[in-house]
Amino acid sequence: MVDAQPEPEKRSKLPIVCLVLVILCLAGGYSLHRLNEQIRNAYVVGWVAEMVVEHLKANNNQLPKNWDDLRDDYRTRIERVRQ
Repeated sequence: MVDAQPEPEKRSKLPIVCLVLVILCLAGGYSLHRLNEQIRNAYVVGWVAEMVVEHLKANNNQLPKNWDDLRDDYRTRIERVRQ
């Protein structure tokens, strides 16, 4: 007589394989998301550094006291990017 049910060993591997694939997909998606954020943050650091340098040049080498001091430098930077 032929048994129609798969062997227990084969049946128990399928859910584990599916679970591993789902975990790998989620981890890959999360890694891509984090990579995208890190790339954006790298550009932001460069922009802020350039704004601080411009502020130093325009204000006799005085460091900005807060973010409001960089508003004019930010506007200058935006205008340069649009050109």
